[in-house]
Amino acid sequence: MRLRRRLLAGGLAVAVVSVAVVLSVACFVAVDSKSHSVSDTLYGWVGWAALIWLVAAISLAIVRLQARRS
Repeated sequence: MRLRRRLLAGGLAVAVVSVAVVLSVACFVAVDSKSHSVSDTLYGWVGWAALIWLVAAISLAIVRLQARRS
């Protein structure tokens, strides 16, 4: 039972990171399509990417905490 929960937690962690990567790339493409320079792209993208990865880090911490409890 414990192994199954750890595998589930590992799968959830992979899913969270995968979603964060896809969202980061999609956000970059969306910001880049409306900008005229590299600095415009980075200024517009960094805030969104930081927010995406902050939510991902919190989600991973919750998944890890739940896996340890059980």
